[in-house]
This record gives sequence, C-alpha cells and structure tokens, in this order.
Amino acid sequence: MPVYYYALFANLCFSASTLLFTEYTHKTSVQWVNKFKVVVSAICCFLTIALFIGWQVPSLQSIGWFILSGCIGLTIGDYFMLNAFKLIGPARTLLLYGFTPLIVGTLSYFLFDQTVELKKLFAIIFLLGCLFTFIYEKFKQSGRWEFKGFLYALAFVILDSTALIMTRIAFDKAPGIHPIEGHFYRSMGSIFGFWAIAFFVPTHFLPKLLKLSTKERFAIFVASFFGTFLSLASYFKAVQTGHLATVTSISVTAPFFASLFECLWHKKMPSRFLVLAFVQFLIGFYILVYV
Repeated sequence: MPVYYYALFANLCFSASTLLFTEYTHKTSVQWVNKFKVVVSAICCFLTIALFIGWQVPSLQSIGWFILSGCIGLTIGDYFMLNAFKLIGPARTLLLYGFTPLIVGTLSYFLFDQTVELKKLFAIIFLLGCLFTFIYEKFKQSGRWEFKGFLYALAFVILDSTALIMTRIAFDKAPGIHPIEGHFYRSMGSIFGFWAIAFFVPTHFLPKLLKLSTKERFAIFVASFFGTFLSLASYFKAVQTGHLATVTSISVTAPFFASLFECLWHKKMPSRFLVLAFVQFLIGFYILVYV
C-alpha cells in the first residue's frame, strides 16, 4: 500500500542523517543538535504550509496532543536517542527500535481496538538477545559492561512509542489536517520544551552555531531537513491513516539502512557481533510480524 511507502522513505531519510547527527553531537553537544534539528523542522514546516498547503487549524484539543507529543518525543525522547548515537552508534541504537511494534501494538490494542496477537510476545526473547549481544560486544572492546548507551536507547524507544500514540490520537481528533501541519505543532511543542529547559541548562545555541564553518552549518542543516522535517512528515502521513503496528514494524529497515551507511562512512565491515544481533533481530521481528 502507498501509505507504507511513506514509512519506508521516512526510515531511509532518517537513517542517512543519523551519521551527521552523531558527528555533530561531538562537535557541539547532544542538546544543541537536538534543538537545531527541531528548529529547522519547524521553519520548513511553516514555510511549506504557508506557501503550498494552507492552514487548517484543528481543535485546541488536537493541538494539545501534538504539542505534548513533541515535548515527549522530540525534546526528551530524541535527547536519549542522540546520547545513544554518541555512545553506541546509530545502527545499534536503531536495532533496539525492534521493540517499537511491541510497545505501539500493545497500546494500539487498548486505545484504538487494533488487534495484535499477544502470543507474539515470544519475540521479546530474541530482541533481548540482540540487546545483550551488543552489551557483550562493548565489554569485549572496552573491558567493562556498557549499559548506559543501551538504557538511553531503550528510553528513547519507549518515549518515542508513547509520543507516536499521542500523535495518532491528535490526528484522529483532526482527521482533515495535513500531516505537515501536525508536524509543525509537534515541532513547536518541542521548541517550547527546549525553552523551558534553557532556564536550567542553557544550550548556547547561537554561539555554537557561529563557531561552525559554512560547510558544517550546511551539512547539519541538510541532515536536519532530511532526518527531521522530511522524514517525520513522511512518517506521519503513514501514521495518520495506516495500521500503527504495521507502520512501526517497517522500522526494521532503519537499522539496516543505518548499518549500511555507517559501514560506508567508516569504510569497514560490520563486526561479527553486529551480524549475530541482526540474525536475532530478524528472528524476533519475523515472529512479531508473521507468526
């Protein structure tokens, strides 16, 4: 179905951008990258709506759900995501995205009456195997158990799944709204979250931006355009009308794309631990979707 191609395209755009997001967390900070990509997304959404789509302005209740979703998913959830990128890399972080269909599917079962077979919870065994394979890999590399990065990744998956449910609720309360307008309200909710956090933890947004070269600013802008604006606009098109558990199951493509781009970026072959984790992930995903 065409609606699921939107989700596939979203994963491709996002996965390609993760490498630059990771690189710039080292050059600036996690919070700065998170804020920059959301600001770019909000500006792109505003211009697209104003110039090409037009405003529909849904109910305050719907806008409220979008704003709350943005605070939880983009401001807080993506903070954990970028920290996980920084510590364990995008490919390993996104493999844990395999838990998303379980979380979203379970919530959808209770909230939207979208049937999910509970016997598929057996897939958790293989998904947890994937997680512990990565933890063991980090132990072999550094001589110590690396739990922090994986806890960040799991926190991101849980928060992102929760925000996704809120986004679907917002769309259901405003069925005629364009996905990009919903994306705009969500981005503004995230910016409000950054504004509140800045009272306690300043991000030094403009000084760090001015320290970057013109080439670096262009690179992070392109990553933000494709990885946050275009990716989420496409994903929300699928979320708006598609079956949530099926839409999120397409997230299986994200770690493959991210791993491919990561290997090409660093010009190296994937480790045997990464291959083993992929096998466990595929078995768990197969049980989750097809058994």
